[in-house]
Amino acid sequence: MKLLLNLVFYELGFTQSHFDVRKDNIKVIAFHKRFGAKIYKESGEDLFFTLDLKEYETTKLRYKRFID
Repeated sequence: MKLLLNLVFYELGFTQSHFDVRKDNIKVIAFHKRFGAKIYKESGEDLFFTLDLKEYETTKLRYKRFID
């Protein structure tokens, strides 16, 4: 996850990441929420998330010991 987000934010220069997760994938949803992602939309099967660069940088510091 960190490697992908570093690519998105630092190499490609995006300020937000948008992605979707199946509603029945409870553990992945919980992970993304802990990492600061916010749900902005949902469909019958999916939750749609956004994560901005500032939130990523804040969360990255909080979990530094786990992701370095």
